[in-house]
Amino acid sequence: MRVESVARAPAYRESFRKRRCLVIVDGFFEWQRRGKAKQPFIVRREDGKPFALAGIWERSTTTDGEVIDTCAVITGDAKGAVAAIHDRMPLIVPATDYARWLDAGEKDLADLLVPTAEALMSYAVSTLVNSPANDDPRCIEPVVAGAEINGSLSLF
Repeated sequence: MRVESVARAPAYRESFRKRRCLVIVDGFFEWQRRGKAKQPFIVRREDGKPFALAGIWERSTTTDGEVIDTCAVITGDAKGAVAAIHDRMPLIVPATDYARWLDAGEKDLADLLVPTAEALMSYAVSTLVNSPANDDPRCIEPVVAGAEINGSLSLF
C-alpha cells in the first residue's frame, strides 16, 4: 500500500485509521532491474538487529465462515541504500514511535509517513530467494561476482 494514498483510498483508509500494526523483520528484499533480468538484494540494518515496518491490517470472513486476518506494508519513495536498487521501500517505524503508531487515537502521523533508511545496508543475494520453496540460509548469503548459484549466473 502506497503512503501517498493509504489514508484516503476506500479499501485502506479505515484500516489506516483504526488498525495499524508493526511488521517485525530483520531485513527485506528488493529487486533491481538489469535489462531483462532482476537481481535480488537484501536490505538490513547495519547492526543486524530487527526493525519494524509500518503496516495496516484487516479481518474478513469468507462465505463459509472462515475468519482471515491480512496485513499490508506501507511503502514510500526509496531513500539511502535502497534508492540505488528500487524506487520504493517499506516505511520503517522508529522504536521510539511504536506505541504512537499503534495508538488508534493518534491522528497526527505525518512525521512517521516519511521514508527513512538510516543505518540500512544492502547486498546482492542469490536468485534462490525468488522461489518460496527455497527456505534456506543461502537466500541471504551475498553473491560473489560472476559466481554460479543454483545453475544460474549471478549478475555481479
